Amino acid sequence: MADFRLTYQIILIELMERSAIPLSTAKILDFTAQLPFFDYFQTQETLNSLLEAGMVVTEASGNTTLYHSTDKAHEAYEMYHLEVPPDIREQIIEYLNDNKLSIQTDNALSCVYHPSYNGGYLCTLRRIENDRIQISLSVHVANVDAAKAVCANWKARYEDVYAAIMDQLIK
Repeated sequence: MADFRLTYQIILIELMERSAIPLSTAKILDFTAQLPFFDYFQTQETLNSLLEAGMVVTEASGNTTLYHSTDKAHEAYEMYHLEVPPDIREQIIEYLNDNKLSIQTDNALSCVYHPSYNGGYLCTLRRIENDRIQISLSVHVANVDAAKAVCANWKARYEDVYAAIMDQLIK
């Protein structure tokens, strides 16, 4: 079973290594659902073991968790990449090519909130386009409900918000 676990880990590391940007849990699960030996629980178990081993790190983006590989994962991939069968390697490449736009969209907008040291919540809003930060804005709100509303509205109305800010700043 240890050999299978290693293969599962290297498959997920290769998926992350070949992706130019972090992958959401949903995208990872979408890919592994196409493989006959991966299921939801196996994917979660493998992601957790990679996290515990320091092979991947996560970042929160609103309600989404994004995964990306670390230098430690890259070293392991270099040593064990032959564990990934060629047909699965091709599926990884095809999946990333077919889903490039939706993967970029997952990462383009983010809103993260956390409690502020002086009460309330701090919301950090970002929009990334072509690997460049288009806007990064921090807003303090009174409570968690307001933070959730800010994040939901940012995702729905970022174009209007960005245009209004730019309009005011360029005047």
